Amino acid sequence: MFAIKPRFFDDLDVVFFDHLRPSMSSTTLPAASTSALLRRRRNESEVHNTDREFRIRLELYEYKPEEIRITADKKHVTVTAKHEEREASHGFVSRKITRRYKLPDNVDPQSLKSSMNSQGVLCIRGQKKEETCREVPITVEYKSSRDW
Repeated sequence: MFAIKPRFFDDLDVVFFDHLRPSMSSTTLPAASTSALLRRRRNESEVHNTDREFRIRLELYEYKPEEIRITADKKHVTVTAKHEEREASHGFVSRKITRRYKLPDNVDPQSLKSSMNSQGVLCIRGQKKEETCREVPITVEYKSSRDW
């Protein structure tokens, strides 16, 4: 098993939360409803398995990159995020989440890379192994009609 350390970078294609937070704060919905709508996105994940790559996207905006640990073996990728108790608006909070994903057989665990953008979206990508076309030669045996 080996660890993958997430890198932190800005990814301009993920601006959903930047648009969601202001619109949710300006809405006329009660605070409980607004909180429930935002909470629904917390720690949400998506798995994409295409012809070229395997990709996991996980919402971890409550964690810093150094609070995230990613490990992989031949069959699974495990993401653990944890932060110690810190002061929040209504007291103190500590959080821990662990997600485990099954790796497809044709993904090389050594090819896994991770990155995290400024909105807290963790992305783990793995390349598919090259499928080699294995041709098996088949010899043709010739038998004369007398041999049948």
